Amino acid sequence: MDSLSCKQNRRLIFSNEKIYQDNISKNDLKVKNPALIAYIEGDFKIIIDGNIFIDDEYMCVLELCVQLSNWLKYKENFYYDAISSEDKSILEFISLNETEYLVSSSWNQSKAFTIVKDELFCAANKFIEHIDAQLKILFNINVADFI
Repeated sequence: MDSLSCKQNRRLIFSNEKIYQDNISKNDLKVKNPALIAYIEGDFKIIIDGNIFIDDEYMCVLELCVQLSNWLKYKENFYYDAISSEDKSILEFISLNETEYLVSSSWNQSKAFTIVKDELFCAANKFIEHIDAQLKILFNINVADFI
């Protein structure tokens, strides 16, 4: 398992073990078709203090990374609503104050948690770097190609 963690006040992990390569044409990769955002999927977990908060086998990991990258530029509230899902607010980061965010999900409504912003930023950056490296190996593309 390839886990990405940041240690501060809590242990937060955004995890990905596999990216699926189904239904992706070489031509779409060559021209960096924006539709790839919805087709590059992989497993995704968020683990907080050793407890699984989100566990999805088919998350649109490229789409998530594009949205996380944009969020990290501005560091405002984050709302992830996947193109391929009817669920709203699959993942939310709401700024509570200058040092903390509330992390919540429509997939886990009973277990929202607060996290130190620097740890959240670190975990998001490490996840993007991990997915970016996998995309380069598998498809010769980068997250930045879709931002």
